[in-house]
Amino acid sequence: MKEYGIIISMQKNTVTKILIVILAVLMVVGGTVIDALWLAPKRLNVRQETIQNEKIPETLNDMRICYLTDLDYGLFVDEQRLTQIIEQINATGADIVIFGGDLYEDTITPNEKGNSILKEALSSIEAPYGKFAVYGDHDTDTVENKAMIDEIYASSGFEVISDASLSLHKGTSASITLVGVNHGMKEAADIQSAYANVSANNFVMTVCHTPDSADLVPADLTDYMLAGHSHGGQANLGFIALDTPAMAVSYLAGKHVIRESFTLDISSGVGTTIKNVRFMTGNEIVVYRFIHKEKEVEKTKTAE
Repeated sequence: MKEYGIIISMQKNTVTKILIVILAVLMVVGGTVIDALWLAPKRLNVRQETIQNEKIPETLNDMRICYLTDLDYGLFVDEQRLTQIIEQINATGADIVIFGGDLYEDTITPNEKGNSILKEALSSIEAPYGKFAVYGDHDTDTVENKAMIDEIYASSGFEVISDASLSLHKGTSASITLVGVNHGMKEAADIQSAYANVSANNFVMTVCHTPDSADLVPADLTDYMLAGHSHGGQANLGFIALDTPAMAVSYLAGKHVIRESFTLDISSGVGTTIKNVRFMTGNEIVVYRFIHKEKEVEKTKTAE
């Protein structure tokens, strides 16, 4: 009887352990679902990146650029969430702010009320050395939409870079080059015009809404490229993702070294589309800090 009691006790312990494991798994799954559906979509991360390059002038050491993309205002991003995003951008203390496209969500038609809210919000972004933007595919899907987007940018102090380049300064004549390439969703980007005045001697940062455009830009004239468009998949399991749009097929999320020449950095954006969900990729703004790197000189051995 004693041995029988021991067996019963062992069986009870085993059942208890199994139940604890099942309960723990259910709690993890439940917590993950709650986070993905209710918490993560409202959470905004600030990703810090440092870019070191010998072509960055020493006088631009510690210059900071804040990059955000895919606001997708109007569906899941409301005025309250927009205000929180703007506050977080200003809290970074960036010298320059760059927006990577898609002010409105795809299913939302721009209207006067929304335009007014966006103008006020974008105008309040603090960037002492400039605010710049490229078009997203939603920004230019109709002539009317593009006209309203242009008016929003003009009213809020953003300069749109459309297949063109300009110099970024910080209080001195020293500069790096910023190239804005159009998304190419309806018609091909004019790469030749975009890079017409670009020198390989300058550090060149290219911004394009669509990640797959990285295969089109000249590798010898590009040092770093920023993109968005895909929301990093938004709910990304690696083998399957919620948001997999055209022109984000070869490069959906993360960083990629293109032709062993330059880095493509895809931001997951600050808004959500399709479903208000985030899993394995969160809302983010990215702050790039620029540092001059001394040129490495090869040491040659002298014959004795």
